[in-house]
Amino acid sequence: MDDERPAPEGWVHVKTARDAISVLSTQQVHELALDHDLGHCEKCEGCNGYKSKCGCDCHWSGYSVALFMATTGRWPEKRPTCHSANPAGKANILATIERYFGKQLGHSPGEFRLTWKELEIAKRFTERHRKQKQAAIGGRFSYSFTPTGLGEIAAVSCACGKKKTLTDFSEW
Repeated sequence: MDDERPAPEGWVHVKTARDAISVLSTQQVHELALDHDLGHCEKCEGCNGYKSKCGCDCHWSGYSVALFMATTGRWPEKRPTCHSANPAGKANILATIERYFGKQLGHSPGEFRLTWKELEIAKRFTERHRKQKQAAIGGRFSYSFTPTGLGEIAAVSCACGKKKTLTDFSEW
């Protein structure tokens, strides 16, 4: 998906987030490469990029497509990639793919997943708290996952009463 660069040979070229979502909704997609910034339609040249001024869906981005995949579970067969030159947009897309690829937000209990970064934070927390007294049934650590409109907040708690949020909100 890119509004300016051509698609590789053999790929279906879509230029808008709406078109990418349409293809993902109706077809089995093998591979997907996302761009973040997709430009605006002629109608929106006067809004200077502020969706609140015009309400047009041409303001959707590659991140909108990543959120669609995460919330619906409509992923391509292979892990999506991102080729955006926008560093913040690319980071948001890749963080969403890292957290939810192959999953959807409404997944069953017990299917929550931590990113590598969250696992490292949890590991440091649990190593610091291993010396604490263990709970009677051996459940020294517990993990919680709180769904929000933007994603899930992951946290680890120790039987000593301390809790560590694992989610990096700057990646949302």
